[in-house]
Amino acid sequence: MPPGYHGCYLRIDVSTGRADRVPLPEPLLRRYIGGSGLGTRLLLDEGGAAVDPLSPEAPLIFAFSPLVGTPLTTSANPFV
Repeated sequence: MPPGYHGCYLRIDVSTGRADRVPLPEPLLRRYIGGSGLGTRLLLDEGGAAVDPLSPEAPLIFAFSPLVGTPLTTSANPFV
């Protein structure tokens, strides 16, 4: 497993309160390193492109990079 990942994500249905751990295969985590890439992939896999973004069925994804909290997350900003 790549460092910084837990190998799964949590899918929560707020209408029922049900929460399920969904495993993520290691090749997927290695291919989509970072929060925005992995988040976009999960959004597409969850059918986010096929539903109205304001409908209750629309997925909402919070995806963070495995580098969050390290000095590397601000390395692109020359003013830090």
